[in-house]
Amino acid sequence: MKEYIFLGLLLSVLIIIFIAYEVPSKDDFSPENPLFNGLSQASMLAGMVQENVGSLSSAPPNSTLFIIGPDKSFSNIDANEVKSFLKAGGTVILMDDFGTGNSLLEALDLNVRFDGRLLMDPLFMYRNPALPIVKFSMNGSALNVYFNYATVLDGNLGNRCIGYSSAFSFLDSNENGVKDQDEPFGPFCVAASFDYSLGRLIVISDSSVFINSMLDKGMNEKLLSMLSGNGKAILLVGYWNQSEYTFIRNSLMSSLYALLNTWLLYPFVIVLTILGAASGKIAYISLAKRGKGEDLQNNIQEILKRHPDWDEEALIRLREEMRQ
Repeated sequence: MKEYIFLGLLLSVLIIIFIAYEVPSKDDFSPENPLFNGLSQASMLAGMVQENVGSLSSAPPNSTLFIIGPDKSFSNIDANEVKSFLKAGGTVILMDDFGTGNSLLEALDLNVRFDGRLLMDPLFMYRNPALPIVKFSMNGSALNVYFNYATVLDGNLGNRCIGYSSAFSFLDSNENGVKDQDEPFGPFCVAASFDYSLGRLIVISDSSVFINSMLDKGMNEKLLSMLSGNGKAILLVGYWNQSEYTFIRNSLMSSLYALLNTWLLYPFVIVLTILGAASGKIAYISLAKRGKGEDLQNNIQEILKRHPDWDEEALIRLREEMRQ
């Protein structure tokens, strides 16, 4: 019985590791998520590396930092890290829709905010008014970019605005899907660029432009390429609310990767090899015992026919011992 418990535990550990490795996160904006709401394609195309805010100080000056769909507000300490990144010559792309990114804009003392109301366009749209088509002007190029449940930017932006919705767009304040009399209509600014010391900050009022289901729409992929530039592309992590599965998966995989990059790799491989060999031996012995026990069980009656003076109960006890 003990060998079966051991085999079960070992098999369970291996299955857990396999699932964690093969089954990716399904969280919004996760670079490991290959589903419609993930950033796996954009992350691969732009060559994004994942970094926490505390690692920004070591980034090259011409790096581009993508902050996409943050769920958490920025603390003063983290905002100062982003500010230092900008002052060193980096570019920050802040993409949000319903206002969490305003905490960073406030800390940077910029006169721009995410409005938070839903942008709709009944004419220039993709499939439905909540997927409006907007116009970007980037480096002399005009781009048709497809938004997905976006908002707009508030503030006296002037010539800083690099993206506009159409004149038919409106803000659906009560989200009833139609334009009411008191709801404002466009065009609205949906993207703006700010010089910040030696760096640059670009604010875009939609966090979903580069998710897997939107990247191939319009010129979204070209916009990603133009924003990424020629330097290092960084995706800021740590500002999304993780599901329990993602938290466990990341913790397990981080531990394994850390283990594989230390001298503990060699004893780990040795122990795993020994455990595998021991498991195989235990399985072989167990199967052999079971086979012998079954052979004896099937032949008890035949044995008694040949040796009627033998004790049947003793043979049964022997069979049970061989099966254990």
